[in-house]
Amino acid sequence: MFPSCQRAVALALLIVFSPMVLAVPAPELLERAIYTEETLGEIESAIEIYKQIVKDPDGDDKYVAQAYYSLGRCYSYLGRLDEAITFFRKVVEEYPNQADLAALSNSNLNLLEVALNTLDNNTASNNSIYAVNTVLSRVAMTWSEPLMPTPYDFSPDGKEMVFTGPVVGVIKGQAAPLGLYIADKFGNQMRPLLESWGTNHGNSLARWSPDGKLIAFTVRDRKITDSGNYVYHNSLYLVEPDGGTPLKIASDIMSGIGGLSWTPDGQHLTYLTSGGGQDRNGVNTVNIHDYSIKFTAVDTGAYGRAGDYSPDGRWLVLEIQNKDSEDTAATDVWILPSAGGRALQLTYGSGMDGHPEWSRDGGTIYFVSDRGGRQNIWKLQLDLQSGNRKGEPEQLTFFKDAEVLHPQLLADEDRLAFVIINYTSSLHVATATALDQVQTLNGGYKPQLSPDGNTIYYLGEGPDQQGIFALEINAGVIRKLTNHQPLNATGRNRAFHVSPDGEKLAYFAQDEDQLHLFVVDTDNSEPYSVLTINSKENLSPAWSPDGTRIAYASGEGLYTVAVGGGPPQKLAHLYLWDSWTVRWSPDGNYLAAMGWSGPADKENSVFVVSASGGEPQMLSRDTTVYKEGLEWHPDSKSITYFEYGQELTKRINLDSATNTVLFDQEIAWEYIGKWAPGGEKYYFMSVLANVWNTYIYDVESGDIEPLNTNSAGDVTLPSWSENGETLSWSTTRKSGQLLLMDISR
Repeated sequence: MFPSCQRAVALALLIVFSPMVLAVPAPELLERAIYTEETLGEIESAIEIYKQIVKDPDGDDKYVAQAYYSLGRCYSYLGRLDEAITFFRKVVEEYPNQADLAALSNSNLNLLEVALNTLDNNTASNNSIYAVNTVLSRVAMTWSEPLMPTPYDFSPDGKEMVFTGPVVGVIKGQAAPLGLYIADKFGNQMRPLLESWGTNHGNSLARWSPDGKLIAFTVRDRKITDSGNYVYHNSLYLVEPDGGTPLKIASDIMSGIGGLSWTPDGQHLTYLTSGGGQDRNGVNTVNIHDYSIKFTAVDTGAYGRAGDYSPDGRWLVLEIQNKDSEDTAATDVWILPSAGGRALQLTYGSGMDGHPEWSRDGGTIYFVSDRGGRQNIWKLQLDLQSGNRKGEPEQLTFFKDAEVLHPQLLADEDRLAFVIINYTSSLHVATATALDQVQTLNGGYKPQLSPDGNTIYYLGEGPDQQGIFALEINAGVIRKLTNHQPLNATGRNRAFHVSPDGEKLAYFAQDEDQLHLFVVDTDNSEPYSVLTINSKENLSPAWSPDGTRIAYASGEGLYTVAVGGGPPQKLAHLYLWDSWTVRWSPDGNYLAAMGWSGPADKENSVFVVSASGGEPQMLSRDTTVYKEGLEWHPDSKSITYFEYGQELTKRINLDSATNTVLFDQEIAWEYIGKWAPGGEKYYFMSVLANVWNTYIYDVESGDIEPLNTNSAGDVTLPSWSENGETLSWSTTRKSGQLLLMDISR
């Protein structure tokens, strides 16, 4: 199964199995085992060496735990998942003092148990059996976002893969660098692809040419304009699989490169540009010899991605934003005639239908969809001559406690590779005067505190925990308030809002194919609908400070509606509002939101409107950079937001409309934030070395200190009690693996 190379060296290493070698020190033995596993690819032989280490009753915990962990990893490669689980569990239960290994083992346990569950789920739901094998477990997966390009690609012969992402461990005696890697099809024998090119290039997407002789990849570089803003340019390169100096074939692509695919003849590369701005929306096809580009206009909305060409080269499969939704993660699958013509829509889901992949004969498209509640792989038959679909999509995987992304068919056509992502969230609570004493509670995310600080309202996590829950902190009592899954349940936008008196919650949710604004009393009464609206936007409610009305934005209108129901009142008109950004001023006199004043605006601006209605007043004048994270200062005199470009946190004074930089953290990429109730501190998200944390900016001193959430995944901004003494937040850890699934049955 695994390649055999340097057989003489491997045989020499196997001498460790003789009694004479039992006295070899554990560190040396471990080094030999790792060499046998990762360099030679001799997994079975490596297993025997690791077993020698764990047999020593007096062995050092450090080396024994590492050997057990490695055994779990090796058995995962072989698809012997029950044995892998046994060894990972041994690390967690018997070696908790080896914290890093225990954490990695626990992460692998979660994923492997998900993989085993797929057997039962598929057998019960699909009358088919799919064997699932772990491929990559050393990659620190940052592959978990639905909108990111496929982060790996198998060679045409299926023997190797190229992938992007930080690798955990050591390569050639040094910490593994960021960038592109080549590995065998089981994730072993890893080597950096661009080692000779340097480490200062942010490559993000790589695809193997049809003949296997070239790898195309993208690079994103940040440049500073004359005005001092940052702009990002994307370029397209070619490199041979053995390395060398890359050749640039396209550059100065201002929008994100949506997907990357070779034409079947291997002479051209295709990618999408979308989102408007300097690049037109459509398909770009680059000749790899003379670098000329052919452009085909396609209405992709704010997001689009190119999949591959059909095997006969007649069609290009696309993933395009749903025209009725402003959520870029709501996508449909289309096909476009490669010779030119009208694109044909294949799927019509209200959520995500994306990551399309052709079967070898072109008669089937595999894709990821959340139409069953969780992201799983589905397949759709189609007529290659006409491009018309044949029948309805059929579900292929049935994961209930993980998300599936990035399917890819291997050369033998009997196995489908895909990524599974597992999420583990925790609620945290602390007092403002003792932030180093954090109490971690049960799983859940996006918490909001009651005004008295005694109850945490949060979203449940897991297939049987959808809805909003209430946790009474001191009593430890949990109550489920609603089965509805609110809009904005994923991402960082507000999913629900607690009323100022803490007696009600408001949220938007789909119910029986209609969008409703629901209100539920926190004493466990049934939710009731305040408003029914025809919209596919990610609406987010905002309570008025007096608790009598709820504000929201939809399309061109900013509205309020009475808590008891009735017709909505339109307060203001704008070309387009960002529907999730509406915020009341604490004194109740104004509403603020972000939006576009007209079609000429390249990006959004900050607007403020009187609570009694009227013309929106634009406060931020620069319409060339995107903005997020709008929040009022507690004194209702200023608004804070995050601005891309120079990547700054800014503050606008309401009276003078003066725009100033609140702070600029140099060591990390700062992001959206929120004021503490007293207004003396500003809490904001930031990411450094791929680890999210929350930082605290002190207005008086100018100091910035970490809150130490250290989520290694995602973190929510804090929610405070009314007096500011108690705060709560959640962290989410994401763990992922690349799997192979046998689809021959």
